[in-house]
Amino acid sequence: MEQRLTRRNFMAAWLGALPGFGLLGYLIPVWWRFLFPTMEPFGFLSGQVLGTEKEQFVENTSEMQKPWDMRPFEFVRQARLFTSDGIYNTRVPGFLVAIPKDTSNPKEGDVEYRAFSRICVHLGCVFNYVIGRDEVKVGYNYAVPLNEVHFACPCHLSVYDLSQLIPIPGVSISTEDEPWMKGPLVVSGPAPRPARPFKVRVDDRGDIYIVQLEGGGLS
Repeated sequence: MEQRLTRRNFMAAWLGALPGFGLLGYLIPVWWRFLFPTMEPFGFLSGQVLGTEKEQFVENTSEMQKPWDMRPFEFVRQARLFTSDGIYNTRVPGFLVAIPKDTSNPKEGDVEYRAFSRICVHLGCVFNYVIGRDEVKVGYNYAVPLNEVHFACPCHLSVYDLSQLIPIPGVSISTEDEPWMKGPLVVSGPAPRPARPFKVRVDDRGDIYIVQLEGGGLS
């Protein structure tokens, strides 16, 4: 039997569709905000700004001449948000380390400066700087440490060996300008890859600056 389109049927169809339109009205702005997370308020056609990184002074080389000298720091990333202030700061904890150029025969002054995020790449805990084989054996359940200096995570016992720096997986190191894209080898625990490196710059006065963090998520 053919059903006639009446005013009542038409209104019933529209009323039935209203919840769907309401759901779309809710989801579309969320979807748009996900694609363009840092647009200016109401600037629907504005460009996307994921964040800015400014160089940050940490220490002078004259204060870090001994092999395995370390300085903790916090690197600030700024992102633009829909807030009255318009800016959100993300603070990434890190370690600046004087790594001996010859790890088998470390000498004072014969070091290079590397920096790494302290956020464990396993589940985002903050790891520690550990010196001593006994310390890493007892505290982090790593039974056969080959070297003295490690990053070690207290949450799930991931251990990174600072004496063994390897290229970051998926990153092609093709020029002399990119040796910083290496991280300490994971020698124990569930961490799936090396800790995230920071790029370091040393100026003519010996001031050491943190320039940027390896791209991607924080952990």
